[in-house]
Amino acid sequence: MLDFSWAELLILIAVAVFVIGPKDIPNVMYGLGRVFKRFQYIRFAISRQFDDVMQAHDVEELRRGVNMEVPNTDEQKADVGVVDIDTLYQRIAAPYVEAFQEPSDHIDDFIQYLPEKGLVLDVGCGTGTDSFYLEQEGFNVKAFDLSDDMLAHAKSKGSAVHFTKADLKAFEYGEGEYDGIMASYSFIHLPKKDVPQVISKICRGLKEGGHFFIGVQSGASEEAYVDEPMAENTRFFLNVIAKDELQEYLENAGFKIEKIFERASESEDELNYTKLCMIAKK
Repeated sequence: MLDFSWAELLILIAVAVFVIGPKDIPNVMYGLGRVFKRFQYIRFAISRQFDDVMQAHDVEELRRGVNMEVPNTDEQKADVGVVDIDTLYQRIAAPYVEAFQEPSDHIDDFIQYLPEKGLVLDVGCGTGTDSFYLEQEGFNVKAFDLSDDMLAHAKSKGSAVHFTKADLKAFEYGEGEYDGIMASYSFIHLPKKDVPQVISKICRGLKEGGHFFIGVQSGASEEAYVDEPMAENTRFFLNVIAKDELQEYLENAGFKIEKIFERASESEDELNYTKLCMIAKK
């Protein structure tokens, strides 16, 4: 629409000269130019509105496709099967243990930054898989989780890891206590408004030069209620953290990012988001 080739434009100019006469051509061309610009603006505005409508439509289709409507009240949450974190892990404890028996991706990259026999804190330790691996590698390990069922499984292993029940926001990280802190997919349960404060507390809890490992579900930044792949009729709150968003959180807290890793989900047991891990130095 209104996209002319040079040949077509020359033909139009020639016709205009023949019909109008040479003297009036500049004024006519000026007027045509203004009309042309107006049409171009209208076309641009219409296309932008169309793109905006389609983008909103696509987002809504995506939300419906993965069942990510956002309920607001407790009644609405109950109606669509939303549960709290403790209930979530009660329901999935057995399949979770079966599905996730290997330590977190890139934990060996994290270990390379830690001093021998250093003190490491496992934040949101779950069934303790990462904690046990760190212990086997010669580190002193403390760990905490909010789920009684996850902790019961972790404590049943009889290791020297000190497990305790605690909330991510309320835990006392201390001042310069740890050589390393690991938070593998625990921040996904934390509202965005609380993330900067907790990361700052973690930074204070590390010794100078200490390292922080964090793994999150990543993609377009959002807070949503999503279906749990390991349990029917079970949905939970999920904080999806974008890559640049996580970088900003870390840098604002006083960290220097050392390494970044990303991969797609690899099984039906995993949520269908990018798995994003970062290692950062205080």
